[in-house]
Amino acid sequence: MVNSEPLHVAVWDSTLRQHGHTLSDLPEEFQATMAGKKPIAIAEGMVDELQMSVDPQIFLATKAEKFLALAQTNLQGMLEAAMVVSSLEVVLKSLLDKMMHQE
Repeated sequence: MVNSEPLHVAVWDSTLRQHGHTLSDLPEEFQATMAGKKPIAIAEGMVDELQMSVDPQIFLATKAEKFLALAQTNLQGMLEAAMVVSSLEVVLKSLLDKMMHQE
């Protein structure tokens, strides 16, 4: 598991900078509702909100290309989530073993 949100945010900002803007140019409400939205909806919203003269599909393609280039080396693992999953795996194996030996 990885936490890709910080990288997504940085890449959105970098892509906006290519067009003379930054994330901080967007209303706080827009920024607060980005997580969980489809990328094309975010791109369309940015282009519309900042009145940029770029096709949202092209804007998104640029962002996606940058993200993929950086993802291989810049994604940080979610250590806590991995530890929880690992612990659950141990507990489930133990429970299954107990159930199998009760028969």
